[in-house]
Amino acid sequence: MRGKVFIDVGRPLGGLDVLEVRPRLAEVSIEGYYSIAGRDQDGAYTGVASIKRAGPVWRVSWVLEGGAMLGAGIKQDGVLSVGWSSGRAPGVSRFVIEAVDGKPKLVGRWVAVTGEEGTEVLMWLKEMVK
Repeated sequence: MRGKVFIDVGRPLGGLDVLEVRPRLAEVSIEGYYSIAGRDQDGAYTGVASIKRAGPVWRVSWVLEGGAMLGAGIKQDGVLSVGWSSGRAPGVSRFVIEAVDGKPKLVGRWVAVTGEEGTEVLMWLKEMVK
């Protein structure tokens, strides 16, 4: 569903706010390769990621400018949550699954046990060869 939802926020004279509704891909496979656009305390970074299902687990790998990371995740209600390790410190990411031209786009936030935090957007590149 895509459209506009009008909600009354109790403003004088019945003012309305507009909330944009983005479609989710909760039931569509997210297996594939993605480009990464991220931001942390040091600035912007880029890389590539792969997401593959292995039974109930989603295996996620990142290749970034500073190295590679591996993670295991669960997907529920249009959200992919992933625990990972960078080799320096473990952390967790949470991605909301959206759609852009019918392809998955994952918009997320992450935090490491060191207190580092950031955001990432994973944009669909291509399917995995089966």
